Amino acid sequence: EIDDYDHPDVALVDDDSGWSISLYPNGTATLENLEDADQSPRYRKGLRPEAALELWLMLADGELNSLLSMPWERDSEDEK
Repeated sequence: EIDDYDHPDVALVDDDSGWSISLYPNGTATLENLEDADQSPRYRKGLRPEAALELWLMLADGELNSLLSMPWERDSEDEK
């Protein structure tokens, strides 16, 4: 087992669209567009590994509309 405390997340990036999903050991996933600063990051908490993998598969398959329609949370200040 390798502990990497400086970089505990892993990410998948769709280079064509700029969207990225990062996964963290605590079950949090973040969805953000790395090429659009006006798009605030979205997140989901408490994901099981199977659900996290499904998110990655959707991104890899280009299912952006499906991903964006899921119940992602945002910081309350970003929702204004």
